[in-house]
Amino acid sequence: MEDLGELNICVGPVKSVKEALSHPQMLFREMVTSGKHPFAGKINKIGSSLKFSGNSSAAVYSPAPGLGEHTGEILARLGCSKNEIDDLAKRSIV
Repeated sequence: MEDLGELNICVGPVKSVKEALSHPQMLFREMVTSGKHPFAGKINKIGSSLKFSGNSSAAVYSPAPGLGEHTGEILARLGCSKNEIDDLAKRSIV
């Protein structure tokens, strides 16, 4: 890096994921956030790089839905009755 720097070449070290996520700038900008996942427990995720003055940088954590979690709601929105949805579930179709 010193040799390339002397040649006026923009260069920097390649960090491991662990090193990058624990870098002081990442911590200062709150770029690693955590949340509670209903199945996996506490998980870490990358925060938003967009920061606005006067607003909390704490991101709202919302995990991805579980497999089939919203199936009934989606079928209802598509016009299926509760009885139809219950019948599909009873027959292990959904």
